[in-house]
Amino acid sequence: MRWFRCVIAVGICLLFLLYGKELSSGDYEEKIVKYVALGDSIAGGYGLKDAEKESYVALVQKKLEAVYGGVYAWNFGENGLKSEELLERLKNPDNPYYAEYQEALIDADLVTVSIGSNDLMQYLSQNLDITKLKKEGDALFSKACEEFEETLPQLVSEIEKRAPEAEIVMNNIYNPCDDTSFSLKEVLGIDVKEVSEKYIGRLNSSYEEIQTLQVLSFSGKMKKKTRVQVTDVKSSLAQSDKVCINRMISLRGIDPHPNKEGHAVIATQVIQDLEKSGFFDKIKE
Repeated sequence: MRWFRCVIAVGICLLFLLYGKELSSGDYEEKIVKYVALGDSIAGGYGLKDAEKESYVALVQKKLEAVYGGVYAWNFGENGLKSEELLERLKNPDNPYYAEYQEALIDADLVTVSIGSNDLMQYLSQNLDITKLKKEGDALFSKACEEFEETLPQLVSEIEKRAPEAEIVMNNIYNPCDDTSFSLKEVLGIDVKEVSEKYIGRLNSSYEEIQTLQVLSFSGKMKKKTRVQVTDVKSSLAQSDKVCINRMISLRGIDPHPNKEGHAVIATQVIQDLEKSGFFDKIKE
């Protein structure tokens, strides 16, 4: 019976050796990936008929499931959320969302973030006072851009600390006015596309600084585990040949959210960036 026990022992050893190793199909055994999506209504899939299937977060999750099989996913996307509010949820233990965020992030493999649009959009509403906007708009929007420049690095730092093993994907901010088929310049006296490009450009310059710092620190070997990248959502939507926004601007209000096609474009770009970074290979190791 000694030979039988030896066979059993060898079999058990082989099981341990094979655990998590690549199979002939290209899949990996027993790997459960944890994915956390942070941000505003774009992450939440506002305006979609079925956000749980059509949002970019759902599509990224679907890709993860196709590669690994098991995925735990949290989508904390919330309508109207601003960058300072997200930072508060990450930093302040007294915030009612703090514990939930910490629990989800601690073992995360992937974190995606969509934030910043509402830092500007908070000054726009259906009861928009055009006269006031013309007089005070530059000061308000400039202040929002300056505050975002201070908040964004703190956000990245807090996410890195709370998700020490995660790949972190920060989505920059697209210009919804790239997707308009009409102009309100004659009605409002404002070149909406030009004005929005100015301030969105300033917000995105903060994302560019984050990307530059990540490249420098990574090349200097300061970062050993967590890698932050910025996905250029703005260019992806602007260059798409499809209509990617629900309904840009009308006299009744503003809806700058991506539609189903827009979310598909965002998801494709996020996935491509993850592939380029080697995420799908690193997570299997």
